[in-house]
Amino acid sequence: MTAPPLAVSMGDPAGVGLEIAARTWAQRTDGTPAFALIGDAHAVERAARRAGIIIATRIIGVVAETSSAFASALPVLHHPLQEAETPGAPSSANAPA
Repeated sequence: MTAPPLAVSMGDPAGVGLEIAARTWAQRTDGTPAFALIGDAHAVERAARRAGIIIATRIIGVVAETSSAFASALPVLHHPLQEAETPGAPSSANAPA
C-alpha cells in the first residue's frame, strides 16, 4: 500500500522553506515520500536557482495529483505571492502566503 502524499507549506517566502523543499525534491530517493509544496511555483524556482539546485515544477490542482507528478517534477499547489520574495527580508505584502 502506498502512503498518501504529503502537503508542505512554503512557510515565509523570505525564509529557507522554499530552498528546503527544492533541495529535498532534487535529492529524493526511492524512500522519499511524495509531497506537494503549497506556495508560489515561481518563488520555489527562484529559490532553487539562487541555491544552484536543478528542479522542475508542475502546478497541480489538488494534492491527489502529487503521486503522478512527483517522479518528474516538484508538484506545487500554486498560490502566487503578492510580490517577489527577498531572502531574509519578510514582506507584509506576502504575509498572507
